[in-house]
Amino acid sequence: MAASADDFTVFFELLPHVLRDDVLRRRMVMLIRWYWKMKLEWLGMPDGAAGLADPDLLGLAQLLSAVIDGLAIQTAVDPETDLANPYRVLAQMLECFEVARTGTRS
Repeated sequence: MAASADDFTVFFELLPHVLRDDVLRRRMVMLIRWYWKMKLEWLGMPDGAAGLADPDLLGLAQLLSAVIDGLAIQTAVDPETDLANPYRVLAQMLECFEVARTGTRS
């Protein structure tokens, strides 16, 4: 999402409407929860939905979504934003998270 912010302009345009419309808000909640599940599956969890029952994995999915959405906003505002550095740091953070949870690095 962050790398192709132009493709997600509609997402940003929808937010003010979602915040004022309960039906849209409920639909966005379902989309966001699906997005969290996908994040865990992208990280190699065999069942992202089951992973969301783990408070640490849920928190990780929520933080990943917040980071990626935030970077998408920054890129939408400044298309020349270089995402290499934040993604490098994010990768380091994920390694630390894995070591903290499992005691090993993959």
